[in-house]
Amino acid sequence: MARQSSLDASWVHIEGVLLETEDEDLEDIGIDLEGSIDGTTSRIVLRTDQGAVTMLKAEETVLMKGDWDFWAVAADEDAADALKGRWVKVPPDEASDFEDASVAFVIGEFFGEEQMSAKDLLGSSVKVRTHADREIWVARLWNGSELWYDPRAEHVVKATEPRVGELTFDHWDEPQELKWPPKGKIVAFDG
Repeated sequence: MARQSSLDASWVHIEGVLLETEDEDLEDIGIDLEGSIDGTTSRIVLRTDQGAVTMLKAEETVLMKGDWDFWAVAADEDAADALKGRWVKVPPDEASDFEDASVAFVIGEFFGEEQMSAKDLLGSSVKVRTHADREIWVARLWNGSELWYDPRAEHVVKATEPRVGELTFDHWDEPQELKWPPKGKIVAFDG
């Protein structure tokens, strides 16, 4: 039920921490993401020890706005001076590089068959807890992952995965209008 209700939803807001395990130079990634489940529309804010970036995505258009630290690491100090706090349009041929900065990617990371197979879910222990004055079912899998499910709302409210991180979910099926900057505030990315 948890996986299917997540995949069948139209919109969600996700907040939490993703663990960075591949790059030892990076610390954990703070994430604040909202958007359509299919990944066509989203707003994401990522924060690391190497800076912060906000990305807006609508269909094939991706805009980025980073702080000075982000641009210094992503490009160089000259770019950081020029781009800090400005919205940058990513060229269409590079927009697909940002598909992992989407709701679809995060939902797949937490609810994909590799992370939570039907066999794993059936073999999990389930306890009832109170969360935000509601009765929540908490399924604990063999690998330490937990899935917090609100049976009344029929949606996941929290997911933890030792290798991935911990996220909270809210505003399921409550699309929000994403505010785009005026065209005059957007600069083209030239690499």
